[in-house]
Amino acid sequence: MNRYVLSEGDVLRKIKKLQYRAQILPLVMIAVSFWLTITLGHFALLRIFSMALTLLGLGAFFLTATRFRFRNRIVAPDQNSIYVPITGKVAEIRQEDLIQVIVIQKRSTDPVEIRCPSDDCIREAGNLVIKQEGLEMSFSAPHLLRIEQARMKAGEVVSLMIGKGSCRIQLPLGMPTLLKAGDVYQAGESRICLRTGTISCD
Repeated sequence: MNRYVLSEGDVLRKIKKLQYRAQILPLVMIAVSFWLTITLGHFALLRIFSMALTLLGLGAFFLTATRFRFRNRIVAPDQNSIYVPITGKVAEIRQEDLIQVIVIQKRSTDPVEIRCPSDDCIREAGNLVIKQEGLEMSFSAPHLLRIEQARMKAGEVVSLMIGKGSCRIQLPLGMPTLLKAGDVYQAGESRICLRTGTISCD
């Protein structure tokens, strides 16, 4: 059995395509600054403006790159656990009527992948659902991209969340969870809980 889950090549290409598209404007800023330096560099004010534009362009270029961080390889999930779908910090764990709600907040610099939490997970109206365990996961972000050809297998990338966002995990009241408010967890590697009937895990 493989110790790791490797992401599909077409997923990596899709992310890189999105990243390069987002970095066009910073590159244009840098190109304009060089053009100003070459053609009108003898004007002191324009030299200062050109230098500022170069610094802004470089800053935007590298800042944009951090918004497209992606982990190509993760440790293979085991069959007795259900995993968090996104990387981020648990903002709160609360009770609503007869359910528990866990909210995970993703920063803009956290990895972009949304990973399948278990092998028996399905999609329903944009949410990830594990009917046998009574879990449902919904996502909120300005930029969500579904991977249509994704395999619904634990650890596989099924969607992308570019920039900030959140995940709302709904699970039955009384189901023990391994998550704690304030802690940061990794998509496809950190456990939400054990499957029904599982005694313990590391």
